[in-house]
Amino acid sequence: MQGGNVLVDLLRTAEAELAEIRGRRAELERIERTSTEKVAHLRALVDLEGSATEGAEPDESRPTAVTVSDMRVQDLAAEILGERGPLHYQELWDEVARRGGVLLSGNPAAVLLTRISRDDRFRRSKPRGVYDLALGSTPPAPKVKRRRRRKTGRRGSGRIPSPTK
Repeated sequence: MQGGNVLVDLLRTAEAELAEIRGRRAELERIERTSTEKVAHLRALVDLEGSATEGAEPDESRPTAVTVSDMRVQDLAAEILGERGPLHYQELWDEVARRGGVLLSGNPAAVLLTRISRDDRFRRSKPRGVYDLALGSTPPAPKVKRRRRRKTGRRGSGRIPSPTK
């Protein structure tokens, strides 16, 4: 039975290592979120400072080219869909994030989904959650408001009798 004890010891050691790694990963994710927020705030301050000094001479130290991280995530998403075709919104977010897109949220894929669903450049494809560019496609049919049925009770028609005088 010594082999069983050795295996149990190995299992406990592996579980302890896994718990330690998960703890470090959670701490690193927290640090990454904080750093991402800091960069976004500093970028916004730099942009505000740049717009305040538009009349001044251009600063040679500031880059003038637009980098990928300066693009809006919707623009990155449109670029990716143009290259790869229809994608599920979670895969689309993974690619946007890989290319430097930043959204400060607990669920950035859901935020991206909200943004592209409100943007006329995108359309929803047949499978749920899959989006594509709407370039040259027929405009979507207008949404028809459906009347909701009034729920009726067991006995009556659901109408309240008018009071009689």
